[in-house]
Amino acid sequence: MDLRKRYKDLVLEKHNVKLGFMGAFIKASCVALNAVPEVNASIEGNEIVYREYVDVSVAVATPKGLVTPVLRNVESMDIVQIEKALAELGKKVMYIYIYCILHFLLLEFIICKDIMIVWIIYLFLALIFLILT
Repeated sequence: MDLRKRYKDLVLEKHNVKLGFMGAFIKASCVALNAVPEVNASIEGNEIVYREYVDVSVAVATPKGLVTPVLRNVESMDIVQIEKALAELGKKVMYIYIYCILHFLLLEFIICKDIMIVWIIYLFLALIFLILT
């Protein structure tokens, strides 16, 4: 708590990302997984396969509920990089959500059978999606 209070403004100013609790929690989890490699291992057939990497699935809230995208290779990130990756995942999830809503609206216009309106809307949606991603 004190670490976040002390450095949140500095991190926001220097890296343009908010310093939250998830970055520290994920980094601590990664350190624990590296300290006890059996927890990050899997059983394939009769063998235990140890991983030299840590991938963490994180819950991200959307208007329709939670999704759980994966942060890859967390062991090579520091707390600020993890926070940046979390912010980026949140943006991507929201963009996909917006794209799905707009695509649904496009399908509604297809039902109206006016092909010119459909093409205009489709091109508009494609442009928005390209800009957002």
